[in-house]
Amino acid sequence: MNKLIVSGNLVKDMDLRYTQGTGMAVIRNTVAAKRKFKDKATGKYESDFIPIIAFGKTAEFIAEHFGKGEGIQVEAHMQSGSYTDKDGNKKYTLEALVENIEFMGQGGLARK
Repeated sequence: MNKLIVSGNLVKDMDLRYTQGTGMAVIRNTVAAKRKFKDKATGKYESDFIPIIAFGKTAEFIAEHFGKGEGIQVEAHMQSGSYTDKDGNKKYTLEALVENIEFMGQGGLARK
């Protein structure tokens, strides 16, 4: 099973784009998720930064209803991929492909 649930804050503003071939909506962002335990050296909570990607109606919903710094809970599965950069080097990716989201800010929870 490949299932991820992560809660945190979006780290940047939304940039909704559309694919060239099919015109499908796509959005990429990053969720900053606070770790459960404080760092022993600093006494502060550290965060993990989880890259997310959403397509179609889910991408449009996120773009319309969320912004930088807002709380979000994401249900997703991890997806790996690769591409060749402009210098000919193969690069590998790992991101969370969003399946469902929840609001985590003021006004309670609303499910999409």
